[in-house]
Amino acid sequence: MIVNGRIQSYPFFRIGMMLVGGILVADALRSVVASVEWQWLFVGILFLSLVAWFGLKAHPIVQTTLLLALLFTGGAWRMSCYEEGLECDFTGEQEDYEAVVVAPPLEKERSFKCVLFITDGRMRGKKVNAYFQKSVDRAVGSSETPSLGLAVGDGIKVSSVFDNAEDGGAYNAGRFNYGRQLLVRGIAARTFVADGSWSRAVVNLGGMSSFGRLALHLQALRDRMLVRLRASGIAPEAYATIAAVTLGDKSALTAELRESYSKAGASHVLALSGLHIGIIYGFLSMIFLRRRISIVGTALILVAIWLFAMMVGMGASVVRSVVMVTVYTLIMMLNSEKASFNGLLVAAVLILLWSPAALWDVGFQMSFVAVAGILACNSRVLRSHSYRVMLAKGGLWRAVSLVVVSVAAQIAVLPLVMYYFGRVPLLFIIANFVAIPLTTIIIYMTFLLLLTSPVVILANSLSVCWQHVASGLGWLTQAQNSALSWVASLPCASVDGVHVNMLQLLLYYLFLVMLYWLSFYVENMYMSAHGFRLVERRYRDVRFERLKGG
Repeated sequence: MIVNGRIQSYPFFRIGMMLVGGILVADALRSVVASVEWQWLFVGILFLSLVAWFGLKAHPIVQTTLLLALLFTGGAWRMSCYEEGLECDFTGEQEDYEAVVVAPPLEKERSFKCVLFITDGRMRGKKVNAYFQKSVDRAVGSSETPSLGLAVGDGIKVSSVFDNAEDGGAYNAGRFNYGRQLLVRGIAARTFVADGSWSRAVVNLGGMSSFGRLALHLQALRDRMLVRLRASGIAPEAYATIAAVTLGDKSALTAELRESYSKAGASHVLALSGLHIGIIYGFLSMIFLRRRISIVGTALILVAIWLFAMMVGMGASVVRSVVMVTVYTLIMMLNSEKASFNGLLVAAVLILLWSPAALWDVGFQMSFVAVAGILACNSRVLRSHSYRVMLAKGGLWRAVSLVVVSVAAQIAVLPLVMYYFGRVPLLFIIANFVAIPLTTIIIYMTFLLLLTSPVVILANSLSVCWQHVASGLGWLTQAQNSALSWVASLPCASVDGVHVNMLQLLLYYLFLVMLYWLSFYVENMYMSAHGFRLVERRYRDVRFERLKGG
């Protein structure tokens, strides 16, 4: 396909920009414009677009303008409907209702916090943050480890008062808005459940979608896997890391461990993202595809990674990675040079259509920016002739790609890190050389343990071997934690207290975009000055003629 500019090679770029614009405007006019008004505006523009395309056959500029306006109002309508779906009235009175646990309980100082999906009652169909009061006997002067005794998928009957979920107010020093995170997670309210005011029950999940019920069952399966790992005797700190990098459960991570990974510049290892999905995809490819691409094998791989994404909670970074893998798998036979960027843009559009509030998710922002930086670097550096010559030499030159990718991702995400956390990690290259290979081995070993766990129960000899592998996994994970803690303890590991405002953030990314496009201009000038441009054009003409003839 011949396009009339670089921007035409990425059709989803303009779609995404108009969608984001509509989401931002709808959020800003939340108290002024209702969803039904955005709906009628969308229908009106749709009617005008159909008339312009098929009736009047208007000028292409008019058609394009109407299409962009349609995308803008569509994004605004979707965001308005999403926000109105979370609105609810609070009576301040005790209410009886049924609910199902959709997130594992987290222990607080005086309560257990978990997320409930209301299946019956006035708040039916909404998710709420529930704080269960600890039993007095266990909370004070008891040596027994407190436990709520609930897991994902358990049904309960509750009597409590619903209250407005804390909106978080203005941004704090780190510019993390708690109210926005509640919006991203779809939390409509909060409630405090007194000890003795709830009981277990068999609830009807008819109010939950089929997708939600499947995700609930898969997340319950994840909890059972975590229980099996916890019972294997792995040290608590090692278990916390394994649970985070393999099954996306960060509840066991301590503040000290998170801080060590953050200062070392390896926080991305603890968050399921493209690194983890790529490792899983590669593992499944070795099983199902082997030497050639099979339609059945490809379908099984895609189904498996989507089920895995549902099992770990469908986080923004996981969904982005899975969508990109799906798009790449479906179009890789076309040998399209723009497949990677378009896959990233398709993932962004799909996620925003599914959950428009994901635009304010810190993980969503950092994930997409990091991958965009890697793809941009890949198109400008890793595909250069000089890099291919170095790569052909083998040896240590192959490690250059890891350094380049790490630096590109860090440069791209650095402004967001400074904006939200006020930190600049300096030794991230060393940390990634340690974390990425070890994380790959940890993921493979963990899945091996989980897959063989049902068989091990049948034979004691296999159980001994299984326990040895689990011990080795715990030792390897602890070695990774210790290495990253040592990197974080170095005096030059990171610079803290470096905050940027929104204007500085935008200017930084504007500078990076201008620098990226300037590289094309410099390259064209260099190639023209040395006669390479004419050779390249002749090569493209010959290739185009061959394609036409073929």
